[in-house]
This record gives sequence, structure tokens and C-alpha cells, in this order.
Amino acid sequence: MEDITKFLHQIDESETCAGIRGYESVTDSSKGIFRAGAWYSEDCEVILTNTTCPQVCNCCSRFKNSLAVMKHRLKSKLSVAHRLHYTPSTPSTARAYVANLKKSLKNSRSSHQRTRRLLVSSKLALKAIQRKFQIVTNESLVSAIQNADLPANTKLQMATAVQIAKAKSKHGRR
Repeated sequence: MEDITKFLHQIDESETCAGIRGYESVTDSSKGIFRAGAWYSEDCEVILTNTTCPQVCNCCSRFKNSLAVMKHRLKSKLSVAHRLHYTPSTPSTARAYVANLKKSLKNSRSSHQRTRRLLVSSKLALKAIQRKFQIVTNESLVSAIQNADLPANTKLQMATAVQIAKAKSKHGRR
């Protein structure tokens, strides 16, 4: 009987996982359970042993990152839906709404242009590398490998790699 009372006393004094609060807007998750106003990981330890966060087990604290991502995605989705369904009721709010849309459009256009410039410069760099590589013939590449100051095994491996690349190529090039 004394063992049972010790066990019950130990359970009574141990802390339990409080779960993760503040993510009530997330309605569904395959990795956790929503119970009594808090999210719990499916692997929740229930009784805290050694944890990094006070009142939350390690599994639930790792699960919190997934909840944060889901909450952010839900917030983004809802904000876009809100903007699409929002109709300004007064002319002043309509002007502010239109001004915000124009600003958003301007920012997205400039971001698009920066990305496009980066893409064009990357394509040009790749074309230049391609042209330089096409100038090099198989014979000159093999002779450069043979004349290099490398061990014989390395030279053989490099020459074999060039031949394999040539065999795998659609056009018979490296």
C-alpha cells in the first residue's frame, strides 16, 4: 500500500504538459490534437521530465513550429480573401483602398523586374560558359589531361569520365 501512495504522490507533484495555446485559428492538423483550448503533439509526453520550455514537453515545443507555419499560411490566405471581398463603403476609404492596391502592384512589379533581370543575366552567363565549353574539342581536352602534372591513376579516371560523358550525351559531345 505504501508503494501505491508513493506513486500517487509522485504523480501529484510532477508537472503535466500544458500544450500550446494561441493557435486556435488553426483548425486542422495531422500531427497534433486540439483539446481544451490547446494543441498537443500526437507524441506528447504528458508528464514533463526534462524540457527546454517550462510547462511544455519537447514534442509539443517542436510541434509549435508546424503550428506557426500553418497559422501564417491561414493568415495569408484569409487576408487575400478579405481583400477580394472587401468593398469600401465611403469614397475616402475607397481612395485609401485603391492607393494601397496601387502601392502593392508597384512593389510586385519592381520585384518581378529584379527577378527578371537576374534571370536574364544568369542565362547570358550560362550561354557564355556553353560557348567556351563547345570550343574545347575532345582531343584538346584529352591532351590537356595527359599533359597535366597529375598521377597516372587520376589522369586515367579523368579521361574515362570524359569518354563516359561523351557516350551519355545526345549529340556525342561531353
